[in-house]
Amino acid sequence: MEEKTQNQEQKTSEKEINNFFDSENYNTIIVNTGGHSKKENDVGERIISLIDGKLTKEGRDEALTLIKEQNNPDILLNSISTIENPDKKALLIAAFWEVGFQADEHFLFFVDLVCVDHFEVALEAITVIDTIENDILPSDLAKAKAMVSKKLKENPVTDALLGDLLQFIKNRSL
Repeated sequence: MEEKTQNQEQKTSEKEINNFFDSENYNTIIVNTGGHSKKENDVGERIISLIDGKLTKEGRDEALTLIKEQNNPDILLNSISTIENPDKKALLIAAFWEVGFQADEHFLFFVDLVCVDHFEVALEAITVIDTIENDILPSDLAKAKAMVSKKLKENPVTDALLGDLLQFIKNRSL
């Protein structure tokens, strides 16, 4: 009898854990804060607060300021990579350019996001790309052109944004 109860408890526990990965009902995001210092944990909490929809404008500004002061775009990039809900992903991508992180080293990461069939994600990602002022490696520009050209063949809802990205690539390739 006791063994049966333990099996039922284990199955219940597994169901509860799986619920946290249900993107319809929960916002599951993995925030890698590296060394887990208090400041890094605060940044992780602020990243989560950006997507929960409960922040006032002042609270959002405060969260963005703290993320900028930490000056660790990798925490935000990891969060963007792991969140599945595209609307929440778009909010985090917007935070990336709002705090002024440099995206030149992450150019292909954002090109890949422009190639996603979700307009808000693609729009925010191309906004990040438009902020790049430094040179982009010619090999990365060639890879980006191939990625975008391939995606355009699928007639995506983001075709206008992909066209803009191709123009950006062309201008940077000169």
